Amino acid sequence: MKAEYPLTPALEHYAKLFTTWRQCGAPEKGWDGYGDVSDGQNRYRHNFVRYWISPANDRAVTLLFEYQSGGVAYRKRPDNDNQFVAVIQYRVRDAAAHFASINVQCSKAPNPTVERDARKSGARPSP
Repeated sequence: MKAEYPLTPALEHYAKLFTTWRQCGAPEKGWDGYGDVSDGQNRYRHNFVRYWISPANDRAVTLLFEYQSGGVAYRKRPDNDNQFVAVIQYRVRDAAAHFASINVQCSKAPNPTVERDARKSGARPSP
């Protein structure tokens, strides 16, 4: 899709789709980049990633945004507005453990029973 760096216009759409899922990783982390010479390539990749796990912890989703520029030298901005977006879904027994294996941490799931009982009592919900 066409998108001016550093915008991620598709992020809002996907974040809405996964509102009931638990977000993993550091949401404040923004764009990253690296030179890529794999498979004989000579390019610089700018990437931005978000992760979610399903309420049942049996599916993991990775949302990837990426720009590619010619040459491996560091640059602040890509040399085009061609943004690649990929949604990758994994069906796994333990999605949180799946992400932990690639050093992406997921916060503990809130306890729905405690939250429900707290709402009934008039207590403030936990953050």
